[in-house]
Amino acid sequence: MSDSSSRFDVDQIIEPEAHARFERLCMPTSSIELADVAGLVRMHRGQIHSMATPQTDLEMADRIAEVFEELLTSDDGYTDTERALIRGAAEYFLLADDAEEDLDDPMGFDDDARILNSVLARIDKSSLAIDFT
Repeated sequence: MSDSSSRFDVDQIIEPEAHARFERLCMPTSSIELADVAGLVRMHRGQIHSMATPQTDLEMADRIAEVFEELLTSDDGYTDTERALIRGAAEYFLLADDAEEDLDDPMGFDDDARILNSVLARIDKSSLAIDFT
């Protein structure tokens, strides 16, 4: 990774607009700050459940939140770049107005899962990837 514009590259299945938003959310982050973001993810998960519509994919939202819980509360000796990627993906999940309408579209959390899966691949945690089948 030779320059800052390529620091947060993730795989190509992410739409350019979603990738740009994700990249802006990647920021220097300490292990303590990651743990703080875990609390925000827990709160967001509760909000998703309380505001869900019949179209909301609660199973996908819960799975994403569970993976973030594991990533954000256990510092496996992440590098600075890895922590920034994890933070960026978590902050993207927390967005109310990301690339897909999370609550009103049955595939609303797919963009969140794609970004998370891309980050998981970059940090050698593919075993935690979200299954789309």
